[in-house]
Amino acid sequence: MKEEWMKKAVLCIFDTRQIQAFMFQANSYYDTLGGSDLMIHILDDAIYFALKNIDSPLTDDEFDLSLDPDGDIPYFRSEKIKFQLIICTAGNALCIVRTGELAQKIIRKCSRYYLDHAYSLNLAVEIGRASCRER
Repeated sequence: MKEEWMKKAVLCIFDTRQIQAFMFQANSYYDTLGGSDLMIHILDDAIYFALKNIDSPLTDDEFDLSLDPDGDIPYFRSEKIKFQLIICTAGNALCIVRTGELAQKIIRKCSRYYLDHAYSLNLAVEIGRASCRER
């Protein structure tokens, strides 16, 4: 990650690789149908694991993982929120993190979770500088 982003807010996109092969390895329609939901749970679990297992774990009031499409985004209301999950779909997630340094720790723990729990998948993450302006 660029050094200049380490102290700035960043936007992270988590992307599960090999998802098509994972979801469609079964011939059963019902197995395939549930694959998307399974991927959401795996990624959500990986993110939660990371938030709770980094070297300075976040408390429950320092992150928001709710996915209410009609709800507000607590990240913009409170500086206390350090991690905000914006969207989580079949193996992909978009989130805002207060600092690139924190994002890097979370990414490493998520990757570890994937290696330990989702043996046939791997995780790629793209980081971008989050430029948010107040309205």
